Amino acid sequence: MLRDRRGLTVTANSPAAVARLDATVAAFAGHRAETGALLAETLAADPDLLLAHCLRGFSSKLLARQEFDRDAEAALALARVALRRSGATPREARYIAALDAWCGGDMQRSAKILETIARDHPLDLLGVKLHHAVNFMLGDLQAMRETALAVTPHWQEDSVPDAGFVLGCLAFALEESGDYTRAETAGTEACALNPADAWATHAVAHVFLMRGEPQAGLAWLTRNEANLAGCNNFAYHVAWHEALFHLELGAPDAALDLYDRRVRAVETDDFRDIANAASLLWRLERIGVQVGDRWDELATKAAARVGDLSLVFARLHDLLALAGAGRIATAEMMLRSMRLHASRQPGTQSRTLGEIGLTLGTAIIAAQRGRHGQVVDLLFPVRDRIRRIGGSHAQREIFLQCLTDAAIRTGRHGEAAILLDERLRQRPQDTGAARQRSELGRGGEIGAPASSLQA
Repeated sequence: MLRDRRGLTVTANSPAAVARLDATVAAFAGHRAETGALLAETLAADPDLLLAHCLRGFSSKLLARQEFDRDAEAALALARVALRRSGATPREARYIAALDAWCGGDMQRSAKILETIARDHPLDLLGVKLHHAVNFMLGDLQAMRETALAVTPHWQEDSVPDAGFVLGCLAFALEESGDYTRAETAGTEACALNPADAWATHAVAHVFLMRGEPQAGLAWLTRNEANLAGCNNFAYHVAWHEALFHLELGAPDAALDLYDRRVRAVETDDFRDIANAASLLWRLERIGVQVGDRWDELATKAAARVGDLSLVFARLHDLLALAGAGRIATAEMMLRSMRLHASRQPGTQSRTLGEIGLTLGTAIIAAQRGRHGQVVDLLFPVRDRIRRIGGSHAQREIFLQCLTDAAIRTGRHGEAAILLDERLRQRPQDTGAARQRSELGRGGEIGAPASSLQA
């Protein structure tokens, strides 16, 4: 009987294969660039290692691109072959069920199965991290937080390897719940255990953003920058956070410089990288910064995604890129494809489209056309549902800012006051929102954003 480095039974042909799997899972949890190479080495050491095939399948699904669905299904098929040839523990078999659910379009069922793995086997780092990642994409904060709180006590940092990665998941879940003090404590402890933990580093950056402490946030990221060498493209997202701190400090030139040097230094078509770039350009234009032709390459990549409904969050940022570049005909084509998908296809993302995605997509196009009253009509009643597209508060806030801007532009000050009060409850140190709220209270002219694109 073979065991991983935390004592869990693994069906594998040799201790060497298990050791390679351990290294791969740690790299995956740490967002390391070498994860793919380590996974290939693991499967070379044991072509029938079921967990390795499942990790390959989940990695393909996490990319949220329809062309990778075949890779996920192939990995699932190989995991089933491994099950027939070598058997599996009940824990390992659940990974097949979770991957099968997602390949069938049911992300919520997949997340529930991963939750049973994490709760029944709290030292299963792969199960904990996958559960966290899938629920992040689902926008299910409660599931992220409750499972992280349940499993963390089992990770005693003096005896269990890789405890920092689990603390990093806890830190992010606590931050998104508004528990900033505990989140900062967990995140800094995670980074002390493993300075290269990009997720924990970014969780603490979220804390500084939400508490309105941009100087402290910049100092934190600067202090940890060297530790993140070897990170995968998640490094671009960390740079995005750095750019947000510069915007908070009134230094848009520094933010735009970061866009060119780090956020968009590599023009990938990964949806996470597109989201970073599109939302940063939107923020810059909102305060009147001229971004030149930077929208164009994003829009070209977004146009290639028409018809791909793997993830609503991804398509909404593609719509943002198309609108930013003025490619409204293509944006409307994408929205029609989304509407068709919602009406004809089963699955979690189709439901998300129907519940909120189509409304957000319509609002993006309406804002670009200057139909700000329509934006308010669309978004104000559903603002509490926006979290269902997944991502973080910081990523989703552009939709709420768009709504607030539209309410101010159209003189709907009652709704604007409600929105600003909600924002200030979440982020009391937001000086821009505080200024706007004060102007509303005085009944004077409200400072409106400079950009014509309000989505």
